[in-house]
Amino acid sequence: MSRKPEATTPMPTAGQWMLMVGAVVAILAGGYTPLDNISADALSLGALIFGPNELVQVSRALVAVLVLGAWLALASKHRVLLSPDKGVMTSLLLLTVWLAGQSFASAYVLPAWTAWTSWAVALGSFFAVIAVAGRGAGLKWLLGAIVLAIVAMSLRGAMEYGDMRAIDPTWRIFAGYQNPNAAAVIFAAGIPLGVGLSLVLPRPLNLLGAILLLPMVLALMLTQSRGGLLACGAGLVITAVLLFAFRQGKAGLAALVPIALAAVLGVAL
Repeated sequence: MSRKPEATTPMPTAGQWMLMVGAVVAILAGGYTPLDNISADALSLGALIFGPNELVQVSRALVAVLVLGAWLALASKHRVLLSPDKGVMTSLLLLTVWLAGQSFASAYVLPAWTAWTSWAVALGSFFAVIAVAGRGAGLKWLLGAIVLAIVAMSLRGAMEYGDMRAIDPTWRIFAGYQNPNAAAVIFAAGIPLGVGLSLVLPRPLNLLGAILLLPMVLALMLTQSRGGLLACGAGLVITAVLLFAFRQGKAGLAALVPIALAAVLGVAL
């Protein structure tokens, strides 16, 4: 009697790869606004995107190119496109149009339009994720890329704290963002995503997903952001409610172990 072949997770498509790279760039390079007037000619491409004098326009342009590439890759396949709920889609489009009008009325038109382009790129990314990632393995790949990017950001923040601890023991980490509260938003969003990812991955990858919660929780605590901690707590409560509603509460309890360990370590530091 022959054994049935084990199901394998399909590799990401070209469009999904582009979205994954775009998500990593948006997280690691999208949080700093330069305070000084510096010419783009004086910096290398890497410094323009990831350096301390990062230009927001360059980072957003790179993400926009990757999102556009994902759309083109999808269009070449002539497939039926998934779309969000009509109410959500209408609300987001109206918000984008309203923000464009506010940019025209602003006393600082150029900075306002720079901020609006970020909203426009985010809107295009939102629709692209739904259409390109789909309901299958593509969504897991994309969430995995986001979680790994936030983990890398967490490690960057931990190294920053290690360098500054001797100078200022009360140092709040920035992790490449403009202020600790902005960094805390990313960590607070990543922790519930990490919990969900650890529940849907097969063994032993689910254990790796649970371990990756440690640096994110620790980094969130090192930001010392009360708003970030409250937001993360609310996200975990909602995640727990959904898990119990879908009868996966026992599996979700295992994710509390690394979260508790990281919280204890954060308090000790």
